[in-house]
Formats: sequence, structure tokens, C-alpha cells
Amino acid sequence: MKKYRVSIFDKVKVIGKDKSLPRSVVESFMDNYYYTAETLENIKVFRRFGGQGKNQAKLFGNYTSTEALLSREELAILTKWNTMQFEAEIVIEKGAKLNLGKVAPYGKYSGGADQVLLPRKYPEKWIKSIKDLKTKKTYSLEEFKTLFPNLIRAN
Repeated sequence: MKKYRVSIFDKVKVIGKDKSLPRSVVESFMDNYYYTAETLENIKVFRRFGGQGKNQAKLFGNYTSTEALLSREELAILTKWNTMQFEAEIVIEKGAKLNLGKVAPYGKYSGGADQVLLPRKYPEKWIKSIKDLKTKKTYSLEEFKTLFPNLIRAN
């Protein structure tokens, strides 16, 4: 259905629907609609994250989108989950299996951005750079790990 197509639709092959996704993940997609696809080429996506709190978004999370610098409104991200200070550029390799759809509304936020759910434990080499949107500095993965060790993975 066109309503749920993401902008990278021509770069993937739909292979069905991963029915093993937890309910909370399915509900993160608009109208609980998503599809599973395999990438036909390398694809660039972006992950907004940040926050020192235990439950705030870290670099190695699975939710990404196809556009950079999306707003809290478009991504439907509550402040308590994510400061959105950082944005990682991630290149998904050809042949990867992903779940795709649109971000569901949440609370006062309308969502609607493309949502690309990365595979669990995707390779570190997919992360190409991390930009601090507050300071405008850009870091390699290794630099970021050294400078911001608490923002790498959820505990």
C-alpha cells in the first residue's frame, strides 16, 4: 500500500512480514503496518539518539529513518526517551533484512517519517559517522566510543 511505502522502496525487495516482532515494535509502525524487505544495494539511514538516562536512546539502537535531521514531531519521540542531540549516519549493506513502514503517532506527536528497523546486533562497520547537533562536531565511531562511552549501548 502506497500509504506505508518508504522512500527507499525501490532499493529493497519485499519478502513478506516478520511475524516474530514484539507487539511494542509492531505498534511503533503507523496502523501496525510494516513489511519485511531485503536490501538490493547499500542504503544510507540516520539514527537520532542521546541522553544519559538508563532508558534513553543510545547509538546502537534499531530504529532509524531515511532522512537526516527529522524533528521530534516526525519521529514521535518523547523527550524522556531521547534528547536527539546526536545523529548517526548508517549504511546498511546489500542483502540485509529490514522491517519498514511509517512511524506511528505517539502522544502529542504525529509521526509519519519513514521507519527502518535495523536487524538486531547489526555490524559496527555500518556506522559511518556521528554528528553532535549541538556542537556541530562530527566523530568517527572510534572517536565517539572514547568520548561518549555511556551513549553507545543500553545497559
